[in-house]
Amino acid sequence: MTVGTLSVLSLEPALVAFALKADSGLLPHLHTGRAAGINVLADGQSDVALRFATASIDRFNSTRWCEEHSLPRIDDGVAWLAVRVEGRIVLGDHTLVTARVEHGETSRLTPLLHWRRDFHSPNPIASAI
Repeated sequence: MTVGTLSVLSLEPALVAFALKADSGLLPHLHTGRAAGINVLADGQSDVALRFATASIDRFNSTRWCEEHSLPRIDDGVAWLAVRVEGRIVLGDHTLVTARVEHGETSRLTPLLHWRRDFHSPNPIASAI
């Protein structure tokens, strides 16, 4: 699935959080103690983000990916995290899922940004130094 926001909750221990709609088909699988893979997409991967936001299709069929730590890892992303669900908190019509990072890798690629219902390429800010 595609989530709009992945938040860092803590550096020690390394914890992240994301919210899912209460009716998400993935939510029943994200119970406490369950392993999950988080892929942060790179600029140019908007097609992947849209595919994983679409219900009732085989999202992996036309996506380049591999398996690491027994979890799916999408090729050419900015970052990949292997996490274990720590907890879930129901907040309105969403559930906040918290997860402990067990393994992570990053690249030097530019991240994919979604803002005001569209995808954007970030522009580097000139250094003041």
